[in-house]
Amino acid sequence: IPSDKVDTEGGEKRFCNATMKDSHLGTGVIDMQYAFEHSSNVAFAKQMARFYAKHPEQLYEHYKRLGLTEKLNLQINGVGAPVVKSPDSKSWSCTSLRWMAIGYELLLTPLQMLTVYNAVANNGVMVKPLLVKRIEQEGRVVKTFDRKVMNQAVCKPEVVLQLRSMMEGVVLRGTASQLKSGHYTYAGKTGTAVVANNRSGYKAGGK
Repeated sequence: IPSDKVDTEGGEKRFCNATMKDSHLGTGVIDMQYAFEHSSNVAFAKQMARFYAKHPEQLYEHYKRLGLTEKLNLQINGVGAPVVKSPDSKSWSCTSLRWMAIGYELLLTPLQMLTVYNAVANNGVMVKPLLVKRIEQEGRVVKTFDRKVMNQAVCKPEVVLQLRSMMEGVVLRGTASQLKSGHYTYAGKTGTAVVANNRSGYKAGGK
């Protein structure tokens, strides 16, 4: 929950054989609201281990219920296939659980992410993206495509409200505060990633 406290240990933590860092070092004990608003990798990795280290298969089931383990059956060709690891995957390792907490070691399409965000905005109801609503020929409707609900409730109503508050906080106080508007309130989520250095690994300190 947003008020849960976690020690980020200065924003740098060793997990298994790898070190995870926050983009902003120096933080100590923070709540998950702040962690979400300021994209604390360490906080989310530690929370992921706290809740799923003993039963990592439950995490995969969460992804599955959100429809993130299968292609979105859209009205266009070439839809990308997601890659979501399970504990049975050959590439599953000691770091997988922690790194998946920040979006690493898995691949999702932008439309899949948007579908989940829209479910938060839509009171927990997940609706399939609709690119074409109807087809007309010479002014006559020849085919219509109806709204399709993929999941009637992706989470409990109180969790939807918490997620909205956390995402609004990203804009009001967090990493997207430069986009804050005085006219209306909106929600969002930023991301950080190391920057590729052509074919020579990654740029030092790139975020």
